[in-house]
Amino acid sequence: MLTGNQTVGGKKTFSESTDFSGGLRISGNNTEQWSGFYRGNADWYWNNPIAGKALQFNDDGTLALSGDKILLYTHRSNAVNLDRDDKIATSKAVKIVNDKIEQAAPSGEVAYFAGRNAPAGWLKANGAAVSRTTYADLFAAIGTNYGAGDGRTTFNLPDLRGEFIRSWDDGRGIDSGRVFGGAQSDAIRNITGEIGLIQRTDINEYVAPSGAFKELRKVSGYIGSGGVDDWLTITNFSASNVVPTAAENRPRNIALLACIKA
Repeated sequence: MLTGNQTVGGKKTFSESTDFSGGLRISGNNTEQWSGFYRGNADWYWNNPIAGKALQFNDDGTLALSGDKILLYTHRSNAVNLDRDDKIATSKAVKIVNDKIEQAAPSGEVAYFAGRNAPAGWLKANGAAVSRTTYADLFAAIGTNYGAGDGRTTFNLPDLRGEFIRSWDDGRGIDSGRVFGGAQSDAIRNITGEIGLIQRTDINEYVAPSGAFKELRKVSGYIGSGGVDDWLTITNFSASNVVPTAAENRPRNIALLACIKA
């Protein structure tokens, strides 16, 4: 039995298991620091005095670095709907999420944005000719519906600047004869009417025009039968008498940036 401090030189071989009741300390030639392998209350740990850290092998089978759990290969998961912090998402799980994001806004989708610039992954719907290879997914979605570009390497985006959107009739018959993706100019239903009016000095009743009709002037001085004055009222029609007007028909609106998913 050896007691006290001992220094043993040379390489030693132990043919049986060796017990170190107080732990095991190891030092290297290039440092005066000792690295120890010890038993804790609920773990075995190997400390690095230079880093001030210890690698722990816990009794519950987990690994940790100074109390910070080390996640292992078995902690991986392909699931994308886990509400847990002890699992690592694999690249497969990340791809599933990315695919779902792409499917949420597929190529060819049109959306409106409150900023002046198209977000990442989107293009302004301004009729521009773009590459069929660079935007292959978009070309597969819309083809040459809005223009064939140069007919070989490019195709045109829809030009939605200053336009309202109307759903394609698709055989319903409300807006028949339309070409898919085609533009339609403004129009209103025809407005018709008649006005008959005569006034004489001996007739006091007079119905003034109203609404879109307005009395413009009277033409008088005509002497009709019976020696009385007759006159003619000139009436014009202008919708601006009752509603705001412009060079086009339009509802109340707000301008946003139309973009298409690339």
